[in-house]
Amino acid sequence: MITSGMRKGAGILCITYMAVQSFQWWVFSKAPLPESSGIKDFLFSAEPISVVRSWLMLLSMFALFFIFFVLCFDQPGKNKAWNFIAFCGFSVFCLLEVILRSIELFYTQIQLPGEYLAASTAQQEIILSYVIQFQKIQGALYFPLGFSQMLGSFILALVFPATPQRNYVIKAVLYFNGIRLLLRTITGYLGVELFPDPIYGTLYLPMVYLMFGLKAWWLLAQRKSAQAVIS
Repeated sequence: MITSGMRKGAGILCITYMAVQSFQWWVFSKAPLPESSGIKDFLFSAEPISVVRSWLMLLSMFALFFIFFVLCFDQPGKNKAWNFIAFCGFSVFCLLEVILRSIELFYTQIQLPGEYLAASTAQQEIILSYVIQFQKIQGALYFPLGFSQMLGSFILALVFPATPQRNYVIKAVLYFNGIRLLLRTITGYLGVELFPDPIYGTLYLPMVYLMFGLKAWWLLAQRKSAQAVIS
């Protein structure tokens, strides 16, 4: 059973996630320009602010897991099986994110830059090839990662109760997230430019504010309603 305290915790985590994403946005604004060499970008990833960013994003995946858990099982009813399937989709997303972000942080940001600076020119080229290969693997794994979250979003949006009326807010957020991920999947893996990188990059943080701001409101409003009933 999802308690009022769990809803409050999930709502606070939504707000915290927005703060972490804002910090990530700021760190990325300090990164070398896209036209600069890959070496500069690689070494920037080892800077303290980049490492802190990666730590925060890694820990945020566990926060997202809890938020998804609360959303999937907050509304008891006849759709327990579909809620569980949706949660499985979100769980796959979180698991893959934790794996990829752990490799990125501990291997490509902490271990490899130190080895690179102490290596010969030939060894440096090999180390850079490791980074490039990881980025390619990361890009490939973002397909099941995004697809599983998209599937979970659409399923939960469909089965989420329409009453009380405030539930339309969370249903709209879930549909919006599913459509966002669908457009990105088509753009990234089918080559149809429905949501190209420049536009997506510009809109990414505002979309985070929109989705998680509304989730936070809904979760905290749920708690206030429960308190009002008790009193």
